[in-house]
Amino acid sequence: MDVSHLACGCFCCVVIVASAILIGISFASLHSTQFGLDYDHLFEEVGHEVYTGGLHMLGIANSFVKFPNTVQSIVYSRDQHDRLHARTNDGLPLILGVSFQYRLMEKTIRDLYMAFKDQHPKIIFNAGRHLISNGAANYSAYEFFNNKQGIAKAMEKDLNHHFMENYFCYLDAFQINTVHLPTKFEDAIQTSLNTKQEITRTQKMVNNVEVKLQTSIMVAHKNANSTIAKAEGQASSVLQAANAAATMTIQTVRAYAEGYLLVKNAMNLQTSQPDGKSELLSYIYNDALSSPNMNSAQFLVGSAPGTYINANTNAPASPAPPAQL
Repeated sequence: MDVSHLACGCFCCVVIVASAILIGISFASLHSTQFGLDYDHLFEEVGHEVYTGGLHMLGIANSFVKFPNTVQSIVYSRDQHDRLHARTNDGLPLILGVSFQYRLMEKTIRDLYMAFKDQHPKIIFNAGRHLISNGAANYSAYEFFNNKQGIAKAMEKDLNHHFMENYFCYLDAFQINTVHLPTKFEDAIQTSLNTKQEITRTQKMVNNVEVKLQTSIMVAHKNANSTIAKAEGQASSVLQAANAAATMTIQTVRAYAEGYLLVKNAMNLQTSQPDGKSELLSYIYNDALSSPNMNSAQFLVGSAPGTYINANTNAPASPAPPAQL
């Protein structure tokens, strides 16, 4: 009885240990940055379910085929000795430094494995090299020099479409880091750009001068209009003053005439005598001499005022005999 009990106990221990070992090897784990497929080593089959990070029970003869679920980066650069050599659509040699980032599509992980097994990174690398080199031939050297970002966006769109259709992944980003064209072409383009900048600068200067000239013309027009308005105002003022003076003179002369007429009628003065004397003119002359304004005046003594006033204007000028007042 003791031997049988001991054998039974040993058997139970072996069974328990074996069961623990079998249960332990039936589990497999995935990192949070990984996808996994259940691969059966006994029947060499892969399951359809895509597993994510954690501990999973697969079976004794099963393990995970692992794939990254994070962003993967491909770089073609001088440091990696794999820059892309291509040609532009106008035939110039072109060397590109390019990088892009991609992700695997979770739903197509099994299809990816069935198509490429574990060679997917190499296939993506070689496919990207081929597609980018061929795509570069769609653009001219001038476009690569002047519109690198626009070309990068177009290439990203084409590459993403091709990868999703054929390589079970999609692009997150695409960059053209370096572009090397023949030195003579780059020098010619640089000269052309400098010339365009100089033309633009000169055009802006011309526009600035035109604006200044237009401003000067406007100021000159305003000054001319101001001068004309000022001159017209002064002319109007002079004309009004002259009209006022003329009106005053007319009124004064009329008042004098009316006054002398009253004097003539009241004093019965004669305007014409046989001897050529005019009593009215003599009166006017003497009245004028009595004015305070005549204090500094000079007179021709011995000549009657009527002598010149009544002289015949058509006759030749000759000295008139002195007239008596």
